[in-house]
Amino acid sequence: MKTRKPQNTGGEVAKTVKEKRETPQQPSPPQAQSATKRTRATAKKHLKEEVIFPKDNPRKIRAEAKDRTQAYRQFVKAKLAASKGDLFISGDYLGWLRERIQKANPDILVPPRSARALAPLLSRFDWRLSGIVSLIRNQNKPDCSACWAFAATAAYESSLRRNQDRYQSVAAPRAKKDLVVYFADVHIAVQDVLDAVSKRKCEAGWPGDAFDHFVKKGIQVTQDFSFGQLSDLEAASESLQSDIGLRDSIGKKKRRLKKQEKNTVKAIAWDYVQADPRRIPSPKQMKEALLEHGPLVVLVNLDDAFKSYPEKGEVFTKTNSYSVNHVVLLTGWDDKKDAWIIQNSFGTEWGLSCLTGQDEQRADSGMGLEDVWMSGTIINIKNQRGCMYIKRRANHIGQFAMWIEAPFNLPDQ
Repeated sequence: MKTRKPQNTGGEVAKTVKEKRETPQQPSPPQAQSATKRTRATAKKHLKEEVIFPKDNPRKIRAEAKDRTQAYRQFVKAKLAASKGDLFISGDYLGWLRERIQKANPDILVPPRSARALAPLLSRFDWRLSGIVSLIRNQNKPDCSACWAFAATAAYESSLRRNQDRYQSVAAPRAKKDLVVYFADVHIAVQDVLDAVSKRKCEAGWPGDAFDHFVKKGIQVTQDFSFGQLSDLEAASESLQSDIGLRDSIGKKKRRLKKQEKNTVKAIAWDYVQADPRRIPSPKQMKEALLEHGPLVVLVNLDDAFKSYPEKGEVFTKTNSYSVNHVVLLTGWDDKKDAWIIQNSFGTEWGLSCLTGQDEQRADSGMGLEDVWMSGTIINIKNQRGCMYIKRRANHIGQFAMWIEAPFNLPDQ
């Protein structure tokens, strides 16, 4: 059966083809969608270059940490009981804060022991002012994307200094004017962490892997002790905040430690602040963890706005929908700014000093211990940048927040 051909079909088809050839092509919606997919793919590729998310089970980690922390607290209780009233004063920054708060508020009872109970009484807090936080490192000289190793190292160093200063440093005579103070200055080479955890490669990783290594196998720690009278705390704090950047040797051949430097120290426990680490802890949870355990390792999204801080404004307030891909050290908070205080590893040319005008005035005037804990520490912070005020929840700050607890006693070298 023959079918009837439509009339003028050939002419219309030829005309249509000619029009298509002469008319410039316009971008279509599918092309726009493919561009969006390429952007997302680039973002995911960038994400993989920064951190590698763990395959561990948070519940298993929490169960292990609970047992270790329980043993840790029993050790603290036994050590304090054995002290028989001896004074442990050298690095008790929280104890000094308690005294200041109690003196300013005689009508309230400030808890003498609980660190967590101080959280609602402090509108601003920063562990950097205590002298336990390492100076700013620079992961980009040479180029290195192992932010996880830099943050984990800084957190463990802070915990070592804090616990050594709180319980290892014992003042001998009871007369306050004769008290001798022992400051433990400890250092961990970031390259040693890379050698142990990522096969010497300065690339993506996970801070929890570093913490896990610190607990199970330990890491080499170099230490030095500074001595001084109670009136020399400012000078001692400057010794505590020594320049450690030159000793990291990132990307270079592993250095051979001298016999007296070989000192492997195991951490006691580490854990996530939030039971589900993917959830951002509440401000209350974060503050309590900071006071109880010291500086925290947290994740944040690193974007162009973050890199160019402080381009506009003192507090970083921008946020995006991308996943976290960068690791930093969280050292404190400022309620008036509704912000966390974080320390980055981009060197001293990035960021701010994150000091208040009052802090700087105290450092410049050289006020005594009644007005500032360690003025030498404030001077060191003032002379460097590397810090950020970041609005709570901006760029998902605080996700996968984790803490680590160091031992009290370092092995003799």
